[in-house]
Amino acid sequence: MLQVARIILFLFAVLMIAGGFAGYEEKKSIISLIAGVVCGGLALAGGILLTTNPKIALALGLAGAILGLGGMLPRVLKSEKPIEQRIWPGITVVVASALTAIVSGATLATLKNIPR
Repeated sequence: MLQVARIILFLFAVLMIAGGFAGYEEKKSIISLIAGVVCGGLALAGGILLTTNPKIALALGLAGAILGLGGMLPRVLKSEKPIEQRIWPGITVVVASALTAIVSGATLATLKNIPR
C-alpha cells in the first residue's frame, strides 16, 4: 500500500506544480502558482519522506490534497461554464485531490499501530 501511495503522491505533486505554472503562464495568476506549488510541494515532500517517516509523509500528502480540493471544488460547483470547459483545471484537480486524499488517508489508517 505504501508503494501505491508513493506513486499517487508523486503524480499529484507533478500535476499540481505543473498546473500552478500553467495557470500562471495562461492567465498570469499568482494564486494558481502559489496554490499549485504549495499543494504539490506538500505531496512531493510526502512522497520523499514516505520510507523514513510514513505517518508524517502521509499527513503532508493528505494536507496537500485537502487544500487542493478545498480550493478548487467551490470554483467548479459555482462555475456557470459548460461541463466540458470545467474539465481542466477544475474537475481534474478535484478528482486528483480526492483520489490522493482517499489513498493517503486509507494508508495512514493502516499505519496507526506502527510507531513513528
